[in-house]
Amino acid sequence: MIKGWRDLFRTHILERGLDYYESRAIKSLKQTEKGYEATVEGTEEYHVEIEISDNRIYDMFCDCPYAEDGNYCKHMAAVLYEITEGQAESTESTLDKH
Repeated sequence: MIKGWRDLFRTHILERGLDYYESRAIKSLKQTEKGYEATVEGTEEYHVEIEISDNRIYDMFCDCPYAEDGNYCKHMAAVLYEITEGQAESTESTLDKH
């Protein structure tokens, strides 16, 4: 589980990312050798890559205008919510079946 990632984001960006996650704006998510790649539907479809090493974020990329200036964006936050919260939900639903 990735630790401390919420600290990387400004509060309002984190809240917007949570809104995107809850509204199911993540259209695709796949695990890669280095971390995750995702497509997030916003004003347009944005491509997000998150590199993870030893349960820590190593690097993040999004092709939205906000992230082009070197900022961590709501699309990245949404993907991280999906990775962390989505995994927790699937683990819980697996546990409920036993």
